[in-house]
Amino acid sequence: MSKPTEIEKLADQFIALWQQQLAAVAADDTLAETTMRMAHMFSAGAAAMGAAAETPGESGDFDPNDQATDSTGGDHRPAGSKAGGDAPVDDGGELEQLRGRMAELEERLARLEGRA
Repeated sequence: MSKPTEIEKLADQFIALWQQQLAAVAADDTLAETTMRMAHMFSAGAAAMGAAAETPGESGDFDPNDQATDSTGGDHRPAGSKAGGDAPVDDGGELEQLRGRMAELEERLARLEGRA
C-alpha cells in the first residue's frame, strides 16, 4: 500500500475533528435542549404562517397596507399611528406598460372564451 498523500492526511484530520465535534455536541445536554426549543419555535412559526395564508381577513381580501390587524380584527398599531400608504415607485413607466399588456391579455382571453 502506498504512503498517503498530503490531501488524504488532511481529509483524515478533518474527519477526526468532525467526529470529535459531533461527539461533543451529542454530549451537551444544554445544546440539545436549546436546539429542540429552536426546532419547536420554527415549527410553530411555520404552522402559524400556514394558518394565516389559509385564512384571509374577514372581508376575504388581502390588504398589504393593513399589517397592523390580525384575523380577529384587533389593532396592534402604536397609539396615534396610522396605516401606511403605498410607497412611491419610480419604475420608469414599466408598471403602466405591464398594466396595458395585462389589459390586452384579458381582452384576448375574453374573445377566446367567447368562441368556446
